[in-house]
Amino acid sequence: MATCISRNTIRVNLYGRNKAALIDTGASVSCLRKSELDEYVSKGAKIKITPCDIKNVVGVGGEKHEVLGKVVLSFYIEKLKVDQSFIVLESLHHPIILGLDFMSAKQVHIDFHRQLLTLADDLVSVYMMFAESGGTVRSLKSEVFVPVKVPESCANKSS
Repeated sequence: MATCISRNTIRVNLYGRNKAALIDTGASVSCLRKSELDEYVSKGAKIKITPCDIKNVVGVGGEKHEVLGKVVLSFYIEKLKVDQSFIVLESLHHPIILGLDFMSAKQVHIDFHRQLLTLADDLVSVYMMFAESGGTVRSLKSEVFVPVKVPESCANKSS
């Protein structure tokens, strides 16, 4: 199975640069590729990586990534300023990943049919789009999931 991951991105403005941030409902935490961070630091941004309680993360394909630390960055989605904590990783399939921590804290709603993302209690709406550079997610091994029969005592229960 192969799936294109370039569709579910939104445009963010980070340190004056427009970037595509991946909206990843499978990521527990928001992540940033170290080379992305280095780009802002080389342009004069004062960003400090601080220690993180999380030492390793596991990617979608089962690969383990050592956590280099964490940073809090401010960026804009449309005219809404957002402060977000990111886990910094050396390698990452997308430079900026907004995970479930972001979605929960910012009250994100996703309309997959219209590819519309709203946040901050529907204060801002943006369309998800294609990123300039996308990736492909592939499963590393084949898995067969056997359907489980739901006991009749659990089926069609109404509360």
